[in-house]
Amino acid sequence: MNVEITDLSPVKKKVVVKFNKEEVAPEIKKELINIGKTAKIKGFRQGKAPFHLIEKIYTPEAQSKYSERIIRDSLFKIVEEKNIELAVRPIIEREEFQEDGFVYEAVVETHPDVQLKNYKGLEFKKDKITASEEEILTKIEEIRNKHISFEDLPEDETAKDDTVVNFDILKYVMEGKDLGTAVNQQIDLSKDTILTEIKSAILGLKKEEEKEFSFVYPEDIEDENLRGKSVDLKIKVTGLKKKVYPNDEDLAVKLGKENFSSLKEEVSEKILEDKKKADEEKFKKLVYSKIFEENPFEIPEGLKKEVALDMLQNFIKNLEQAGLDIKNMNLEWDKIYENYITQAEDFLKRQYIIKALKKQENIDITDEELNKIAEEKAEKSYNKEKMLQYFQTPEGRKSLYLSELENKIYNYILENNKIVEE
Repeated sequence: MNVEITDLSPVKKKVVVKFNKEEVAPEIKKELINIGKTAKIKGFRQGKAPFHLIEKIYTPEAQSKYSERIIRDSLFKIVEEKNIELAVRPIIEREEFQEDGFVYEAVVETHPDVQLKNYKGLEFKKDKITASEEEILTKIEEIRNKHISFEDLPEDETAKDDTVVNFDILKYVMEGKDLGTAVNQQIDLSKDTILTEIKSAILGLKKEEEKEFSFVYPEDIEDENLRGKSVDLKIKVTGLKKKVYPNDEDLAVKLGKENFSSLKEEVSEKILEDKKKADEEKFKKLVYSKIFEENPFEIPEGLKKEVALDMLQNFIKNLEQAGLDIKNMNLEWDKIYENYITQAEDFLKRQYIIKALKKQENIDITDEELNKIAEEKAEKSYNKEKMLQYFQTPEGRKSLYLSELENKIYNYILENNKIVEE
C-alpha cells in the first residue's frame, strides 16, 4: 500500500492510496471463492460452478466487495497512524481498478488546530439596558387587556367597532350544503382577524335583530378546507357587551400591588430582566465573534453543513410535533437552511474557542464542583430527586458539564477583557 497525503487547506486533506497488483489479485480471488460457495449458475449445482465461470460472471461484484472493505480498513488505519482528527466522514472521490492494481482518492476534513493568542485585554462594547416610559406603559396596557370585564349595553344600542356580540346561528350553508345551526356564539368586533364581510354585516345591529348575508372565505385563510368556499349565513343577535378596562389603581389592586407606582416599578424590572436575557446571548455572540476575528481559523465546511442539517431537522420535528403540516406552510427552505448555516458556523466557532481556552488556560469543572452545581439546580426544580437522578446519568452529567464549562470559560473571558456600556 502506497499512501500520499496532500494538504488542501488547514482543515482539508487529500488522501491517495494505491495497492499494487500483487496485493489486489489474491484478495479478489478470495472474494470470488466466497461468492462461488453460494453462486447459482445454470447447469451446475449451487456452489459447484467452475472458478473460471465464477470469475467471468462475478468479478465486478468481487471488486465491489473488495473496494468497500479495503477502503474502510485502510482509511481507518491511515487516520489512526497519521493522527488525523476527523471532523466528518471522509468523502471518496475516486476508486478505480487498473492493470497494475487498485487506487482510490479520499478527501478528509479535520478539526482545526486552534491556538489562541489575542483573547485578553480586548474591549467589548455592550448596549446599556433601559426601560423607557413608553415601553412600561405599553406593557401595562397588555396586562390591562387581560383583566377586562364586560357590561351589557342598553337595548337601543347598536354594535360598534369595539363591541362584543353574542349571537345564534340560524342558518349556515356552505357551497349549497346545510351545516345546521348553533347557539351562544360570540365575536369581538375589535379583533383584526375577523373577516371584513362578517364585521360589516354585524355592525349597526341591535339586540334581537336578525341578519342574513353571504361571503366567501379568502384563499389565504389558515384552514385550507375553507379556502374559497362560499357561505350563506343567518344570525340573530342575543346580546351586546362593551369591554370595561380597570383604571390604573384598580388594576394595581387586582394584581396585588400597593398602588400604580409599585406596579410600574415591577413592570420596569421585568422589562429590564427580559432585555438582559435577550441581550446576554447577543453580547455573548459578539464576544466570541471578536475573539474569532483576532484569532481566525478555518471551519470544516462539511461539519458546518452537518450541524446546519441537524438544526433544520430539529426545526421540522418541532413543527410536526406542534401539529403543523409543513407541506402547506409555503416556507422558503433555501433561506431557512442558509440561516442555519450561519448559526452552525457561529456555534462551531464558539465550540472551538472554548476547547482551545480549556486547554490553554487549564480551565475545567471538577467532580466536586459539578456535584454542587447539580444539587443547586435540583433544589430549584419542581422535582429535586428526579433532577438529581438525571444529573447522575451519563447523558445528564455530560450535558451539565458542558454547559457549566462554557459558562466558566465565558466568565474567564469577561474577567480578562474590558466591557464598555454605551
